[in-house]
Amino acid sequence: MGQRENKTTMKNSGYETETPSLRNRAETAYTQRNKSKKKLPYKDVDALIHDLEVQHIELEMQNEELQRVHAELNVSLNRYFELYDLAPVGYFTLDSQNRIAQANLTIAALLGVKRSALIGAHFSRFVLPESQNNYYLYLKKVVNTSKEQSCELRLKNNGSGLFAHIHMVPVLDDDNLLRELRVVATDLSALKDIKLVHEKASSELEAQVEERTKQLKSSNQALKTEIARRKKTEKTLKENERFSKSLVENSPIPIQVVNQDASIKYVNPAMERQTGFSSIEIIGQKPPYPWWREEVLDETMHSFQELFSKGVSGFEQVFRNKNGEDFIVHIYSLPVKESGRSLYYLSSWVDITLEKRLLNEVREKECLFHDISQSTTDWIWELDKEFKFRFATGKVLDVMGYFPEELIGKSPMEFIRKDEATAFTDTVTKLGNERKSVVDIGAWWVTKGGEEVFLVTNGLPLYDQVGNLSGYRGCAKNITEQKKAEDRVRQLSGQLLQAQETERQVISWHLHDHVAQDLAAVKITCDGLLTEKKGLSSDLRHEIEKLSGLLRHCIGSVRDLSYDLRPPGLNKLGLPQALREHCTMYAKKTGLSVEFSCSGLESIQLEENAQINLYRIVQEGLRNVKRHALAEKAFVELIRAGSKIKLNITDNGTGFEAVKELSKGSLGMGLRVMMERARAAGGRMKIRSKPGIGTRISVEIPLAVIG
Repeated sequence: MGQRENKTTMKNSGYETETPSLRNRAETAYTQRNKSKKKLPYKDVDALIHDLEVQHIELEMQNEELQRVHAELNVSLNRYFELYDLAPVGYFTLDSQNRIAQANLTIAALLGVKRSALIGAHFSRFVLPESQNNYYLYLKKVVNTSKEQSCELRLKNNGSGLFAHIHMVPVLDDDNLLRELRVVATDLSALKDIKLVHEKASSELEAQVEERTKQLKSSNQALKTEIARRKKTEKTLKENERFSKSLVENSPIPIQVVNQDASIKYVNPAMERQTGFSSIEIIGQKPPYPWWREEVLDETMHSFQELFSKGVSGFEQVFRNKNGEDFIVHIYSLPVKESGRSLYYLSSWVDITLEKRLLNEVREKECLFHDISQSTTDWIWELDKEFKFRFATGKVLDVMGYFPEELIGKSPMEFIRKDEATAFTDTVTKLGNERKSVVDIGAWWVTKGGEEVFLVTNGLPLYDQVGNLSGYRGCAKNITEQKKAEDRVRQLSGQLLQAQETERQVISWHLHDHVAQDLAAVKITCDGLLTEKKGLSSDLRHEIEKLSGLLRHCIGSVRDLSYDLRPPGLNKLGLPQALREHCTMYAKKTGLSVEFSCSGLESIQLEENAQINLYRIVQEGLRNVKRHALAEKAFVELIRAGSKIKLNITDNGTGFEAVKELSKGSLGMGLRVMMERARAAGGRMKIRSKPGIGTRISVEIPLAVIG
C-alpha cells in the first residue's frame, strides 16, 4: 500500500522513477539480502511496519502542508500583480542593454503608448531632447556606483510631455555585475497621482515561485527549500511594504484610505497637518467628516455620494480645519480592487487655496479696473502688436462718438487728422521699436460726427511670456478746451511779442536816425570848436574835450541799444550771419568765450517770426550764461534737422537742479521769456542741467521759410 501511494505521488509530480530494469535489480538485491539474514521476529516486524506507517502519514501531512502553502503563494502572487498594475506610479525594468523588459499599465498610460510597445524598447526613446544629457549622466552614475539614484526628467507622451521623478535601483548578479535596473517613474507635472514608489521585479519573482512550486512537488527536501525561499520572499515583500508606507508617510500630499462603508481606514501625516485633526480623531470616522463645513453639509454629502457612485472622480471642495480656517482642495480618488471587487478608495488632496485666493484677487482687480475705467473721464484703450485696437472702454463713446466694438481691429491712424497722421505714426512706430512708453503724445482726432478733439495719449508696452512686444495699454485724455485755450494764449502771446518787436523796431529807428544823429551833430560842433577857435583857454579846451568824449560814448551806447533792440543785419544778412556777429561782439564786450556753429541754414531765408524769436533766445541765453552760470565758455549751435530747426546753447558753468526748479516753477524771468519765445515760434524748449556740470538749453521749432 505504501509503495503504491508513493508511486502515485511521484507520477503526479511529473517525475517517473520506476522502470522494469530498476525493478528487477531491486528484486534481486532484496532476495540476496534476505538469504544472509535471519528472519525477524513478528514483534520486530510489527514495530518496523508501525514506523513505516507513521513515516507515511507524516509524508502525507507534509504533502498537504505543501499544497496549502502553494495555494497561499498563488493568492499572494495574484495580489502582487494587481498591486503592480494598479499602482498610481509607473514601474518598469531595464535589462543590461537599457531596454524595457517589463512595465506596468501606469507607465504605459503616462507615456501614451501601449504596454506591448514598451517591451524591448530603449527607455531613452521616451526622454525628451532637453533631458537626454541628464539621463545619460544619471544612468552612468547608477551603473558605475551600483547604488540606487534619483533624478528628474522630461518624458514624451501624447501631449506636450511630462515632468517625471525617476528612481532607479540596480540589481546585481552573483558576480556583482549589473543584471537589470528597476525603475519607478512618478508624474510630478499634474500632481494627480500619489507619490508611492512600489517597484517589484514581477517576472523574476513569478519564475522563482514556479520553480519552487515544482520543487515542492518533487520531494520533501524541495519543500524545505521552497519554504525557506518563501520566507525570504515574504521578507522582501515586507521590506517593500515598509518602503511604500514610508513614502506615503513622508508624502507632502494629504492621502486617505476610505472603506466601502465610508469609514476612514488610514490617513497620512500630511492629512493630519492639512485638517488639524490627529489620526486618532480621524480613523473610523464616517460622514459627515470633522472638516466638513456645517453650512454646506448637504451639498458636500451629495458630492461625496457622487464620488462613490462614479468610482473615480476629481472635484474641488472647500473644507474647514480644526482651527476654523477654510481651505480649498482638489480631490482625486480611485478605487483599489481585488479580483474585480472594490476593497477601498484611495484619495489624495491638492491644496489650491492660494491659487483660488490669487484668482479672486485677480477678479477683484478686474472689477476695480472696470469701475475705474467707467468712472474716469479718460478713454482707456489697448492695442495689439500690429497697433490695432483690441480693447476700449465705454468712455470712447463720450469722447469720440464711437461704440467700443466699432474701434476693435482698427488702427488709431484712421481717426487722426490727416495732416498729423504721418507724424503720429512715425512717433508710435519708433516707440514700439525702442519698447518705450507713450508719454503725452498729443494729436487732433476726428470724431464720428466730424468734429475735431485734441487727445493726449499715454501708454505702457505689453510683453508676452518670452519677452516679445505684444501691444500697448494706456489712456487718452480729452483736452480740447485746454488746447484751444493754449492756442489762444499762444496767439495772444505771439501778438504781444510781435507788438514788442514792432515797438523795439520803432525805438531802434528813432535812436539811430534821430538821437544818434543829433548826438553826432553836437560832437561834430564840439570838435569844430577845438579846431576853429584858437584863443580858447586850456581849461575851456579841456572841458570841451571831455564833452566830446562823453558824446562819443553816448553815441556808442545809443548805437548798441539800437542794435540790441533791432539788429540791423538780421533781414539783410540772415539769421546765421546775424547770430555769428552777435556772438563775436558779445564775446569782445563781456570776455566770455562764445563759439558759434551753423549747419544746413546758410542759404535759407527764414520767416521773420522764426528769425527774431531764435535771435532773441540766443541774446537772452548768453545774458543768462554771463549773469548766473559763472561759465568760461559758451557754445551756440544752429542746425537744420529735416523739417525742424534745432538751437542748442551750452555752457560749462555751475549748473542747477533743472528738474527740481521746473517742478517748483521757480525759473527766472529770462528762462521763462525764452520758453515763451519758443512757443511763439511753434516749438518747445528743454533744459538739462546739473550742479557742477553745466547747462544745455535746446530749442526745436518748425522750419518756416520765405517763398
